[in-house]
Amino acid sequence: MKKLLLFALAATVLLMPNRATAWGRKGHQMVATIGFGMLDSTTQQTIQKYLGNITVPAAGTWMDDMRNNPQYSYTKGWHFINIDKDKDYKPSDDKDIVNEINNAINNLKHRENMSDVDIQFNILVLIHLIGDIAQPLHVGYGSDVGGNIVEVSFLGKSSNLHKVWDGEIIENQNITQENCLALMGSIDDEQMDGIKEINPVTWLTQSRAQLEHVYAFKDGVIDNAYVAKNKTLVEKQVLYAGIRLATTLEDIFKEPTHANLKTVKKKGLGLDTVVLEHSYYRSHFVNSAHIPWVVEYKLRTEDVNCESKLKRKDNFAPDPFNKDATDLADDYKGAGYDRGHNMPAADNQCHGDAAMNECFYFSNMFPQTHRLNAGVWKTLEEQERDIAIKDDSIYVWIGSYGVDKKIGAKGVVVPKFCWKVIYDYKTKAWSAYIFPNTLTVSGKPSDFVTTVDDIKAKSGFEFR
Repeated sequence: MKKLLLFALAATVLLMPNRATAWGRKGHQMVATIGFGMLDSTTQQTIQKYLGNITVPAAGTWMDDMRNNPQYSYTKGWHFINIDKDKDYKPSDDKDIVNEINNAINNLKHRENMSDVDIQFNILVLIHLIGDIAQPLHVGYGSDVGGNIVEVSFLGKSSNLHKVWDGEIIENQNITQENCLALMGSIDDEQMDGIKEINPVTWLTQSRAQLEHVYAFKDGVIDNAYVAKNKTLVEKQVLYAGIRLATTLEDIFKEPTHANLKTVKKKGLGLDTVVLEHSYYRSHFVNSAHIPWVVEYKLRTEDVNCESKLKRKDNFAPDPFNKDATDLADDYKGAGYDRGHNMPAADNQCHGDAAMNECFYFSNMFPQTHRLNAGVWKTLEEQERDIAIKDDSIYVWIGSYGVDKKIGAKGVVVPKFCWKVIYDYKTKAWSAYIFPNTLTVSGKPSDFVTTVDDIKAKSGFEFR
């Protein structure tokens, strides 16, 4: 008899077409819109760039829209987690809502080696699942499949409990994002700090605490009093989801407005590394050496393949984020070395004047012999652009190691070796090169091939 009951329950679950569509379309659209509206304009632009033609409201419902697409069938279990009544969450390897939110966050925080398509997918997952986890029945009881098999009469109409909380309360009470945002004034600073904590387990716990209100009805009847009482709870959960979404996206994508000091061990060059974020590159600049440890950037087809390309402008200048350590024009003058670009000017010809000017900051330079800079180094730069056009996008890291000498009054380090690591998103291939920074270097880039592990060992940089 027990086996028959279990089989009947399983069959019921399999036949339910909308098992995990928290908040319905309107609720998810409100979560996405509220969260996006709380972002600063720069982070909004970054998110919209990855979303492409997908609007913010559509991003909120994208995972539900793809539920019947066989390509995404593997994501069906991501929308929820079932935990028995009076039991606590226990970590597992299951592909549930907690793990998939954490996976999306982790993926996006290490997006340097991800394609734009993969970044877009993870953003869409994050937007949707942060909405899902705020719906109490998406973290509900396995015994009733998150309320899906709890039949109720909703204001005289046949329904089920999950459906009521997915969208019927929202639709019946005409809940809007303005209603949800109106609750902001009732949240004090301490509560807001708790809401903004980026922890899916905390979010789950908060949602499960609402289940006592969800099940507070008698004889399967959802009446007007129940709906009116829980209207504010629904608004609160949607608002919390929007706040969490904004906080999470800002934590992942928000660009710093100034240099962030870090202590990073750079072999032979001290401990005073500063991370400088610019429009199209990031410089890990060593103040005591006056050169970058590493410069990194993504190079896409549209970055180098456009109809109207800017001409190179030799406006070498201090980096405004780190002016004193990068005011180096006099140090290079007459020293016999090129101001060698890490991210080359030719990679910024399609970005506009501001980006072109940024690539001429001294935070993007190290002293190179003209033989290297105008020879095999330049050849490799040209090959990188060809690969970016052919394969859509690559990621490039540039750096140096060793101290040959120092130039100028500030003592700008002339590195013994300059290196590059390149990752091709399409082929998933890595390539690595080390070049001697000498007056006699010659040959083809292929003559200087090495391994990523070799460069990691010599430079101390972790590639992710």
